[in-house]
Amino acid sequence: MSATAVMMLPELTGLHDAASLLLEAISAARINRQQSKYRTKLRRVLRRMWITQRNRIEARWFPRLQASGVLREAHTQDELMLLLAGLLSEDEATWGEAMASVLSEIVMVAARAALDDLKLTTAFSLPTQRIEDEIRQHAATLVRGLNDTTRAELKNLLAKAVEYNYSYAETAKLLRQRFAEFGTLVPLHHIRDRAELIAVTEVGQAYIRGQQQVGNALVSAGIAMEKAWLTAEDDRVEPECEGNGAAGWVPWGEPFPSGHDAPLAHPGCRCALQMQRSE
Repeated sequence: MSATAVMMLPELTGLHDAASLLLEAISAARINRQQSKYRTKLRRVLRRMWITQRNRIEARWFPRLQASGVLREAHTQDELMLLLAGLLSEDEATWGEAMASVLSEIVMVAARAALDDLKLTTAFSLPTQRIEDEIRQHAATLVRGLNDTTRAELKNLLAKAVEYNYSYAETAKLLRQRFAEFGTLVPLHHIRDRAELIAVTEVGQAYIRGQQQVGNALVSAGIAMEKAWLTAEDDRVEPECEGNGAAGWVPWGEPFPSGHDAPLAHPGCRCALQMQRSE
């Protein structure tokens, strides 16, 4: 090898690294664009759900609260919480279906994108019915969990009202404010409110699920696959995500350094998954 060629090797290595980083950035940006409209859709579903619940609670729970008399009596609190549980669960199935519809779409968007990236033929098929059924179950669990959280928060507010001997008007104001806070800032700079935090997390996870469906199917067919963890490459990336990104390409069946099989590592995580056939 000539001296000139030897001198060029570090430069070529640097160009290769830069090209790899550029491809990763393009991939992450494309994934973010694909997810964006579905985050908006899911956020709207969540906000509609909470608005509907707030209106129902004000119309049917507040009058009972006002007429309940002494909140310090345990049976009064129990009756109010039982009524609240019924109001929150009244249309859980409807909201679950609405969320499942959004998440099912993004799973298939991700799967199609993965197939395109891997240049696989349209003859490749996925168990779409099973995937949709699993997403419906997940969405139903998600709605129940959100309602459990709402119920626990309102129960805590009632306990506060009892502790400080609040009037009905003061208690009702607290309850209204808590529902309003579902749409206020949370401690993540790229997240505006609780609805967006949930939307970013759930849509991001659904996208990863679509990619994993393709990767798992290929591995089952005897094709060796590998994956990489893409971060947002800024100063807000969590340490565990940085470590996963630094690991580079890892075999499909192995976990990343944090122990996760794939992103997301935490609620609101902005990381993405990249996949390719092993060389």
